Amino acid sequence: MAESHRQQRVAERIRKILSGELSKGNFSDAVLDQQPITLTHVDPSPDLRHAKVYFTALGGVALVSESEIKDALSRHKNRLQAALGRQLTMKFTPKLTFIADDAFDKADHMNRLIQGLPHAS
Repeated sequence: MAESHRQQRVAERIRKILSGELSKGNFSDAVLDQQPITLTHVDPSPDLRHAKVYFTALGGVALVSESEIKDALSRHKNRLQAALGRQLTMKFTPKLTFIADDAFDKADHMNRLIQGLPHAS
């Protein structure tokens, strides 16, 4: 099902707010200090009460496992949701769920497969 225009706007606003909070580096978390991450996209539910936040290691180089990054983000979920509550002008603050984004890995895998195919004449 296609996202509404409002869902798209809210998704981008959430991504910008969370990225800003993470870039400040005020979490005192060994994993988040060691591994820079990027939030690739946000998928809000139709009622905007929940949002899946997709992340990946910055530059595609993972210094720690994705599960460790997910755990670190989950530990700071309340603080990140509080920042959303302060900066979003919505009736409800979305509940966040963090998911490792494997789209770049899949695209790289597909490119490697294509490069290995014999050239058609």
